Order: sequence, then C-alpha cells, then structure tokens
Amino acid sequence: MRRDRSFLSSVIFFAVLLAPPALGRVAFAQPPPARAPVEPKTADDYALEGRTLAMQPDRLLDARALLLTAWTMKQSYDTAGNLGSVEMELGMMRDAAEHLAFCARNFPAVRDRDQTEKLARVEELLAKAKAQVGSVRLRITDSDAIELTGVEVLVDGKSIGRTPLPDEVFVEPGTRVISARQTGYASGEKRIEAVKGGSESVTIVLEPASGAATASKVRVDKPVGSPKSGALIAAGAGAAAAFIGAGVGFHLASNAKSADATATWEKLGGSAGDRGACLDPRNAAACEDMRRAHDGREVFRGMAIGGYVAGGVLAVGTLVYALMPGRTSPGGERGSAPPLRAFVGVA
Repeated sequence: MRRDRSFLSSVIFFAVLLAPPALGRVAFAQPPPARAPVEPKTADDYALEGRTLAMQPDRLLDARALLLTAWTMKQSYDTAGNLGSVEMELGMMRDAAEHLAFCARNFPAVRDRDQTEKLARVEELLAKAKAQVGSVRLRITDSDAIELTGVEVLVDGKSIGRTPLPDEVFVEPGTRVISARQTGYASGEKRIEAVKGGSESVTIVLEPASGAATASKVRVDKPVGSPKSGALIAAGAGAAAAFIGAGVGFHLASNAKSADATATWEKLGGSAGDRGACLDPRNAAACEDMRRAHDGREVFRGMAIGGYVAGGVLAVGTLVYALMPGRTSPGGERGSAPPLRAFVGVA
C-alpha cells in the first residue's frame, strides 16, 4: 500500500516518547522483584498503541482497531483525528468524515501554532472525505413540529445514535433508508438518494402509536383531582333540612308547654305578680304540673335553638362545597389533564 509520508506526520497528533531510565549494573545478585499487579489499559494506552501502529503501512487495520477501542472508552478530539486519518488511508470515507468532523468541532479554541496547523490538516482531510460521501441534516419531530430528543436513528437498519445528533450525518452514496423509532410513537422512515459531495435536509415526523394516542385521550378527558360528590351534597342538604325541621318541632313543643303552664296558672286564679295560689296546699298538684310545663318549655326552647344553629351551619357548608370550583391541574385547564408531550431522554 502506498503511503504519503506527509500523511504520516498528520496521523500522529500527539507523539509520546517513553524511554525507561538507565539502570546501573548491579554488583551482587539480587532476588527477582515481586510482580506488580497488572492494571487494565486505559483509553490513552490504546490510543498510544494505535498511533504507533499507524506508522506501519501493513498495520493500519490493527491501528484502527486500537483507536476504535480508545474512542469507545473516551471520545476525545485527538483520538477522533487520528482515527479519521487512518480511516482515510483505508478508504473508509464515511467513518473518516464522521470522526474528522468530531475532531474539528471539538478542537481546542485556544491553541498554539502547531495545533493551528494540525486543525488546518484535519479540515483539509475532512473536505476530501465529505467529497466522497453524502451529507444529511436530519430533524425528527412529532405531529406538532416539535423536535424530539432521545429518538434512535438508523441508517439502513444500523443505529447511528439518538437525537440530538450532530448537524451533519454522513452516509454512503446510493439509496439509503433513514428510520427513527421512539417508545410511544410509530416508527418513521425516509428513503433518500445520496450522492457524493451532496447535502440534503430530511425531516421525519413520528405519529403517536395507536395505544399511546388512546391513553393520551383518556388522560386529557379524565378530570384531575376528586370530582364533586353528588351524594355528599345531597346528604349535607338533607341533614341541614332535618336539623332545621327538628328546630321547628322543638320550638312548637316549647310553645305548647308554655301555653299549658299559662292555662294552669289562670285556672288557679293567679295573675302576674301573684304567687299566693300555689301557697294553698289544695293547689299543690296543679302547681307541680305547672312547674313541669315551665321546665319543659325551657328544654324544648334550647333544643330548638340547637337545631336551628346546626341546620344553618350544615346548609351554608353544603352550599359552599357545591359552588366551590374544582382544582386546576398544573399547566392545564380546570379539571383536565395537560396534553402529553414526548419527553425525551439522553442516549
């Protein structure tokens, strides 16, 4: 495989030279050192190995595998740049465009002259890769044209991530099927004809799934909070009427007792201010009846007042309960649930 030596210098963005310290000769035999526990490799370890192998023309596939491992563990602009450069050499233009674009977007804003030159090289390689693939600007919305997040996007059945995606999604030239799926929505798809160096905008509208639409309608129509209880209103009104009716009855009974006491007193020939009639022992029984009638009048009078008060309180309370407006749901109309919105999650 032919390799441009100027390309080799662009592949290795961050050369790391590791050299063990010089050790003096040991005069006497020493026991072998204890083996230190082997620590798992980090993303930086895999990235360094990948950059080293990238210098060997016949090890590019191995270099890409190592750089992909590093990329999976930690997505950094330098690993993306090296990975995209190797993929350019392997002719993997779509992958190269994706990784080089990530590198360019995330390159440090503050950089020295060397880093500025590296960024220019990345942008040059990115332009070459984009000239060989198609570019799609993708929007996934619901039926109200609101963009959805957390939607899984697939190109020809292969997942490329979840929304929000980068501004550009790169695809191989030819007929491509872009599909989107999200829980609670029917899947949607668009078929496109991608051309080299071409760019187009694609919008996929996801409609609520049939089950989700039914559930949404039920939630919207269903009242929020406890509905007014007709039975409770009827019970309150009935109790108020009963207490007021009892008050009226006790009032009438009190008046009757008062009339009995007055009639007995008049029969005895008494008058206002004259208590002599009850001093006569012959009138003792009649006077006792009169006293009992007077006491009964006071008892019934008190019960009548209690009935009036209790009935009035119940009547006012029932009326307030019946006229009081229902609870208002947050963000929605009174007594109704707010419309459902797909809420979204991060991939």
